Amino acid sequence: MKGLLSGMVAVIAGVIMLAGPVGIYIVGLLLIGIIFWSFLLLLDIHKHTVPATANDAKDAYERYMIERAEKEANE
Repeated sequence: MKGLLSGMVAVIAGVIMLAGPVGIYIVGLLLIGIIFWSFLLLLDIHKHTVPATANDAKDAYERYMIERAEKEANE
């Protein structure tokens, strides 16, 4: 279904582009808007998935080093 919708949008954009410079301008604006919106969505996903501080990674590394030292001491 998404493929059909994408195909229909592509056909409509192609027909608009045949309208001359104004059509090309409209399609260009649509593409720029889509790219801008995609970057905003990616930024939002990034904010939700990547923690704001790097202290978690540092704490995990320190715990790993302590556990490694304990493991080597027990061997």
